[in-house]
Amino acid sequence: HKRDTHQSLTDTVSTVVLVAAMVDWNGVLAYTTVKCVKIRNWKLGAIHYFFQFSIFCYVVVYAVIFERGFMFKEQIVGGSLTLNSQAPPRTSGLTNVSYCCNTTIGDCVNNSKVILPCAFWDEYQAEYPQSQGEMIAITTRVTVSQQSTPDNEDCTYQNWGPNCVWEDVGDPVAQFIDGAEDFTIRIRHGVRGQQVNKQGVNTGPNALSGKLVKPDKPTEAIMSWPDNSSPYPGQGEDDRKGDIIPLSVFLDAVNLDLDSRGEDGTAESSPRYDGITLIVSVYYEMQGIDGSTLTYTYIPRMLDNLEYKVEESQQITGPNDREILNRHAVRLIFVQSGVLGTFDFTALLITLVTALGLLAVANTLTNLIMTKFLDQKDLYNWHTTEVTEDVDKVLQLPPEELDAKMKVIRGHLAQGKGTFFAIDSSHLQDDSASVTSTEKSPLIGNGRSSNYESGSTA
Repeated sequence: HKRDTHQSLTDTVSTVVLVAAMVDWNGVLAYTTVKCVKIRNWKLGAIHYFFQFSIFCYVVVYAVIFERGFMFKEQIVGGSLTLNSQAPPRTSGLTNVSYCCNTTIGDCVNNSKVILPCAFWDEYQAEYPQSQGEMIAITTRVTVSQQSTPDNEDCTYQNWGPNCVWEDVGDPVAQFIDGAEDFTIRIRHGVRGQQVNKQGVNTGPNALSGKLVKPDKPTEAIMSWPDNSSPYPGQGEDDRKGDIIPLSVFLDAVNLDLDSRGEDGTAESSPRYDGITLIVSVYYEMQGIDGSTLTYTYIPRMLDNLEYKVEESQQITGPNDREILNRHAVRLIFVQSGVLGTFDFTALLITLVTALGLLAVANTLTNLIMTKFLDQKDLYNWHTTEVTEDVDKVLQLPPEELDAKMKVIRGHLAQGKGTFFAIDSSHLQDDSASVTSTEKSPLIGNGRSSNYESGSTA
């Protein structure tokens, strides 16, 4: 039994070896590649190398270095943001400003702007709503209305009946807030990547550097941090507590005067009277080739024709009396955005593969110029193009002739033959060796000669 098994295994191996010896491995494992034509013309070469050099500069200088194509990047979609306001210091009474009159409302008449009695409010009165994260609003005008419920009704919240209706008591009183644009805003913010292990804050000893710019002049800093003077007396630079920015600086950055007339040309539509909304972008960006340093930029922009108004209800002497404060304010909405990144080999590989694809564009553009626009385009087409017979005419041949032609073609394909050029060995010592076509595809037409002299071809 062992002898039979051994004999069977020997026969199997012999059969495999015999079959392997009969296979044309050069045909089975043949390598297929493209055939290149070398055009001996320095002008075309210069054009081609110019395109390649331009693509190289784009890939290496712009895509890899400037755009950091070697990094995995994560978009910043939010972070931590804390906003606080502080009223300007007062050493005496109200300031003498053109929009205030501190007599009766009937005497506050001005043909060019609305002037109202003014009140000085501190930050706890002027900032409303309080502690809203990414938003802060500083009141510029307020209209106060007194309301109460009927005295003969027990209008508590527990016994609120159908006859409990709030009624106005007296006339509403409108006031401007004196020096609203002189309020300062403290901004404390920070970001951290979810997939990229990077973070940064604008407080503490390792606070980020930042600046505030105008939207139309992003390279000119109006304010920058850290600055030479500490925003808090008695605190050094290592104890930075955020960025202190006057509201007037934000307004100047968007070229806004609170007392300017609105789109309808009336004084009642001024930003101080109606309120206004600013969108402040806090944009984080990496510095340096490796992106190890993170900085930020405040970029304020104004929303045109969008007033800001909010109403507040306050209980005064009891549950049956209240004040309604109709506030108009300058509202700042802060939006954090930017990019964090870290080195990633996959990202670098994708950038380089894209570059290789772009290199093919250089060949395509050069071929287009060579074969379509140059005066010698017919010569270049002759050297770079092989024209087949008219296939439709071939298919219309008599069946016997068509079968014979197709049999020849199949034979060439089976043997891995196309158009094969051989060099006559007798001319190997001569620089002008002739190149002779010894095999030719049956479908190659007569548009090209089958004999080429190397000295006469490009």
